[in-house]
Amino acid sequence: MAGNAVARRYAKALVSIVKSDGNFDEVAQNLRGMASLIEENLGFRNVLINPSINKRLKEEVLGRVMTRLGLLPLVSRFLTLLLEKDRLRDLSEISEMFATLSDRIMNRVKVDVKTAFDLTADEETELKEKFQDVTKKDVMLHVDVDRELIGGLIARVGSEVFDGSVRNRLETMKEVLLRG
Repeated sequence: MAGNAVARRYAKALVSIVKSDGNFDEVAQNLRGMASLIEENLGFRNVLINPSINKRLKEEVLGRVMTRLGLLPLVSRFLTLLLEKDRLRDLSEISEMFATLSDRIMNRVKVDVKTAFDLTADEETELKEKFQDVTKKDVMLHVDVDRELIGGLIARVGSEVFDGSVRNRLETMKEVLLRG
């Protein structure tokens, strides 16, 4: 839980800086990319978070990688600060929290949908519009196909789940029938 508090504090600080230019999406993309790189590349991760490695070497390695990736100057300065404060190990959480806070500021919501079959472009558009009506927010729709659903769909909006799958309806009918 302490990690979450740290992530929230750093993400909120970065959000307050980014508010002035509104460049939330590019900053979030830079953070996500760097967090993925650190998570996926064990050697790079070890150089950055190993306390026995000289800080100057860490700064040099991080600087070269940031330059090569062409990160925004603000993100590069932020990552350097995280390195100085020995918080790069929290970058994934900070990145996620930054994205969440950014979405809230920009009145956006992520909707993850599982369907039994591929949706047409028109069906996706209609589904997105319905969730925009319900949430009163700009919807970022992500659709996955899950053949085990038989039919219908399951949608997750934050912590709320809308289960309109045939599988769920069959389970509900089974419970009703077993109860008598």
